[in-house]
Amino acid sequence: MTLWVDVEDLFVHARIASRPSGIQRLSFGIYSALAATPGVAVGFVRHDGAGRGYRTVIWDEVRGVYERMAHTPRPVARPAPDAHGHYAERRWTARIPVELRDPLGQAARAQAAAIGAAWRA
Repeated sequence: MTLWVDVEDLFVHARIASRPSGIQRLSFGIYSALAATPGVAVGFVRHDGAGRGYRTVIWDEVRGVYERMAHTPRPVARPAPDAHGHYAERRWTARIPVELRDPLGQAARAQAAAIGAAWRA
């Protein structure tokens, strides 16, 4: 008999955040303990793209997603706000929904790196 564990939350969190929260750290600890337990058959699943069922995920993929998040450097502290309590270079970002800020920032950094690489080439 196989114990199937739904790991969708870990993958969704990795898409919207750069670091694991306490829930992802706890969940991953449980996944790791289960995967390492001799004599226990464990399988991992995620929701399929159509939302009609599940698809299997290998342990290395689960571990890889968590490891990438766990080893992402912590964000650098922000500069002090101005007299009105605003961060000059980030005023406009306050209008962007929180769940979009990190992915958009990652995309912007990737775009800048690609442009820099093209320029150097």
